Amino acid sequence: MNKDLKSAVQNIKPLQLIARLFTKEKRIIKLLVFISIAMAMVLPIFNIFVMMPEFSRLLEEQEKEQAVSIASHFKTVYFSKAAEIGSGSLPPGLTGEIVRLKNDFKLTKIKIFSASGEVIYSTERKDIGIVNREGYFHETVAKGKPHAKVIRKGIKTLSGGVSVSDVVETYVPIMTGGNFIGAFEIYKDITAAKDRIERVIAGSSVCLSLAGLVFLAAVVITSYKARNALNMHEQAEREVAEANERLEQRVMERTAEYKKLSEEFDTLLNAIPDTLLLLSSDLKVTWANKGAARSLGKEVSDLMGRHCHELWFERSIPCENCYAIKSFRTGCVESSEVITPDNRILDTNAFPIKDEDGSVKNVIIVAKDITEKRRIEEEMIKTDKIESLGIIAGGIAHDFNNMLAAIALKLAVARMYVNPEDKVLKKLNEAENIIFTAKFLPQQLLTFAKGGLPIKESIFVRDLIDTSVNLVMSGSDTSCEISLPDDLRPVEVDEGQIIQVLTNLLINANHAMPEGGTVRISAENIDIKSDGTGPLKSGGYVKLSIQDSGTGIPEEHLQKVFDPFFTTKRGGSGLGLATAYSIVKKHNGHIALESEVGAGTTFHVYLPASEKTAVTPKGAGAIYGGSGKILIMDDDENILEFTGDILRHLGYSVEFAKEGREMIEIYERAMQSGQPFDAVIMDLTVAGGMGGKEAIQELLKLDPSVKAIVASAYFSDPVLSDFRRYGFSGALIKPYKVEDLSRELRNIIEGRDKRDE
Repeated sequence: MNKDLKSAVQNIKPLQLIARLFTKEKRIIKLLVFISIAMAMVLPIFNIFVMMPEFSRLLEEQEKEQAVSIASHFKTVYFSKAAEIGSGSLPPGLTGEIVRLKNDFKLTKIKIFSASGEVIYSTERKDIGIVNREGYFHETVAKGKPHAKVIRKGIKTLSGGVSVSDVVETYVPIMTGGNFIGAFEIYKDITAAKDRIERVIAGSSVCLSLAGLVFLAAVVITSYKARNALNMHEQAEREVAEANERLEQRVMERTAEYKKLSEEFDTLLNAIPDTLLLLSSDLKVTWANKGAARSLGKEVSDLMGRHCHELWFERSIPCENCYAIKSFRTGCVESSEVITPDNRILDTNAFPIKDEDGSVKNVIIVAKDITEKRRIEEEMIKTDKIESLGIIAGGIAHDFNNMLAAIALKLAVARMYVNPEDKVLKKLNEAENIIFTAKFLPQQLLTFAKGGLPIKESIFVRDLIDTSVNLVMSGSDTSCEISLPDDLRPVEVDEGQIIQVLTNLLINANHAMPEGGTVRISAENIDIKSDGTGPLKSGGYVKLSIQDSGTGIPEEHLQKVFDPFFTTKRGGSGLGLATAYSIVKKHNGHIALESEVGAGTTFHVYLPASEKTAVTPKGAGAIYGGSGKILIMDDDENILEFTGDILRHLGYSVEFAKEGREMIEIYERAMQSGQPFDAVIMDLTVAGGMGGKEAIQELLKLDPSVKAIVASAYFSDPVLSDFRRYGFSGALIKPYKVEDLSRELRNIIEGRDKRDE
């Protein structure tokens, strides 16, 4: 307490003693009135100037205390556990109790205010809805302090009206748990009581005026002293009021500083995007930041007082192995990874808050949404798997396709010696088809994992569809209907890769109809005018549609069907559609689908149209004979042997080399002897020796007009997709068919561009 306030209080004590003495002296004066008429002439003045104000003051104080007592009764009985007061949430029985006590204590009026100052109840209904905006309400009453004042007749009341009588107007705050939730306002009319007091004192004064003047001087002196005492008392009260005002000002300043600091702290915590919750020992939320409200999809006010397990999991009891409960028990930081009902992953930590004796009072929950982080980690794992598959595919592709090439060439040689009417020829053709189907296995993995630039040609869509249908539908219970317009444009694509796309889509359609059915394939020319926001650029396209009447794809799977490793088929790899999507994208095309459960699925493939003349697909059409001298370089004895047999059968003479340097020497000797080679077929990669990429550069130095075909089992090598850039005249992907080999040789020897074929 400040010094001024202490001094004022100390001065009041003797003045209060004097006031009590005058109260006792009043009894003596009353006795003297009956004894002496002289004293009666002085004592009326004392009654009017001393006793009457004192009685009025005591009456006013009594009524104020009574109002506080009544309000405390209401607060204790009806609002001890209330969290807030609203117009629709008054406790039952309260209004009846108010009316009873109003009548019992002869109160003028009783009001109930909400925390905002709105009158939500009044014994005079006209007051309901009025809002008290006065400073004393929000600065004094709202802080838990009663506020009372005696309003004289004709004076403005605290609530803004004009008093028609003498009224004691008292505001009493309603506080629960330290929080201000409302206030009572009690009016007590003391006019009648004051009038009675005044009448009694006036009557006694008249009687006393008849007393003698014997004690007049003594009464005057006594009155004079009493007046001085009262003046000093009033002065002391003013000093107390001033000291109290200064103290209140300091309290207000400190409160404002605390409020500002609290607001800054709240701003800081609300800026944190993670969830922050303060839990009580019963796991109820007592504070939350805006990040928690966003995470839970609610307002901050909606979180208060609710259990954490109710908010996150809609549970009525705590979760098993609750980390918050563990933190309360152990007093240590507890962590857990939580999966919410909407499949979000939260990294949560419970931090204990201890009081002075070390007991855990509260726990702060910090929860960070790591769903996206986990998704990225899973995607990285998938990417690693894909890269691993690419490495595996790349490692086996060369040897695998070399072996397939050797087998295919052997079958081709065997076919040359079989009568066209012989049944064995059919079996040889079927075996050859199996080989060229197997060719796509490592290519599918490597194309998806690492890419592989398409080796594009202008090709008829009908030929691509026929090849794919023959590969998939042979021996199947599924039939196929093909509808293509006569003016359908050719497409600029890599034959093998697009056959792979169509094959994968047809396999998918076949699996969707386990009981059999019909796959409908259609195509149309379309022209796209793009604004740059869609998946396709402006230009001409061929739209291929593959429709099945199978089970359809559930809506929740539609966004995942092109994801790597996503499959609903038992034993499926999840790479078929992902590979198809990857290939079409590399062709600057687009693939989309529409599906209805129980009705079927339709895939739409958009491929860039070509203005060039279409070529006959590899492996289709005639076998071309020829003449000339051919040099073959390969490190595989089987490929050398059987390629040589085929070329001799076609009419060519053949020489062999196992690596690049040997080939260059043979080629140089032939030039010097005047019998140069008409064409060279060289393997791109040679184990332990010079491969085709290096060898062609040396050959070009010897013979700038050399006609060379690059052959490789590394189908993703950029040399195959852009062979002319490296100096080659043609390219073959192992395994290749006799038709492919004969056509390539014919084209380069006769000086034709294979794209004009």
